[in-house]
Amino acid sequence: MAIVTIVSSVHRPKKGQISLGIYIILSVQYVWCVVGCLIYAFNLEPVTVSYIRSVYFQDENLRTAIFCSLQLLFVMCALAAVKDADLVRNNKLTNLYRSILMAGIVVASIACNQSGTIFEGGYGQEGFNTSRWGGWPLIFVVLCSAFILLDRMRGAISVIFINVIVAYWLIHGNRSEVLILFIFANMLFLMSRFGFNFSSPRNIILGGLVVFGAFIAFEFIGSVRSQGLSHGAAILSPGKMSQEGSIRISTIGSSVYSHVAAIGVMQNENYLLGLSYLYQLTNLIPSFVPVPWDRGEDVVSIVRDADVMGGIGVTGEAYVNFGIIGPPLFAALMAMVFGRVAQASVESKWAASFFVALVLYSTRFFFYGYVYLFKTIMFFIFLFVMLRLLEQLGIVRPARAVSQGQR
Repeated sequence: MAIVTIVSSVHRPKKGQISLGIYIILSVQYVWCVVGCLIYAFNLEPVTVSYIRSVYFQDENLRTAIFCSLQLLFVMCALAAVKDADLVRNNKLTNLYRSILMAGIVVASIACNQSGTIFEGGYGQEGFNTSRWGGWPLIFVVLCSAFILLDRMRGAISVIFINVIVAYWLIHGNRSEVLILFIFANMLFLMSRFGFNFSSPRNIILGGLVVFGAFIAFEFIGSVRSQGLSHGAAILSPGKMSQEGSIRISTIGSSVYSHVAAIGVMQNENYLLGLSYLYQLTNLIPSFVPVPWDRGEDVVSIVRDADVMGGIGVTGEAYVNFGIIGPPLFAALMAMVFGRVAQASVESKWAASFFVALVLYSTRFFFYGYVYLFKTIMFFIFLFVMLRLLEQLGIVRPARAVSQGQR
């Protein structure tokens, strides 16, 4: 009996799973702010310089972008405080369910990575598609959130499985969907197997090493897929990261430029006043169905001439809609949503799954735009409605959750 007690205590995750998720979400925006400040302080370009990009990437616009991003980070830090707790548990979870989720993750990974590998130099070239359907990445994230919620990374096999999946994505040059997955899964493993917590300096160092390793892998893959294997080692040398006045920080640097370019474009445009958010909502209605109102405008079409790379992120989109007051307003809304979902994650399996999905997808909506946050919300609403309908028809029985006091 004593042995069983000792083993169960070793494998039981320590308190702090929800806080870990909140810290990761905030860290994504924090990294953006740090990179933006470094670019401004050392007078660097975040991407390869071209004439059109130089037109929009001005010091004044960069200062405004940094100020907006700091506002967003400050408001979220002030409002997103959550009581330290674990995610909810489910009763009667079987190995079959776990196996189905693992199989689904494998299938979604294959569907999302239809291009050649980074070693073949095929990334981003004509004829190479990352996936045949744009919804597969979100399906992948949702399946991973369900697997993490079920498994909690308590065993070595689980964390090895996730790391193999991450490696598969990286080999194919896709990173945003798996960067946070790698960090979150491995941190949970440290918490469950080694009693990781945020009060011990030794554990903070271990967590820092996990994050640093993820960042190095992130940048290495970006360098290899863009310039070939021979250039991959360049990111290991800080002196080689900056060449000809530009800093090579893949994705984050592109996001910095896109945010700044959006602000530059709006110097000669009227603010959208929420129309880009309305566009995402009305876009749910098929285009062949007439509506008696303006469908809004895709924010990317506003900044397309600025040669942006990907979307313009939640900060840039908030500015495009409401100017300088947009980012703190949107930050307050996100903090309220994340905080409420996190609090509900203690008792509700749906809230817990949604919360983990938000954590895993945070790089997408912070760096690329609100559309990824909107898709995640709509997808979970769809799943919730479908499950309720099946429960009402008696096809499935409601799953019960284990409260904190029953653990």
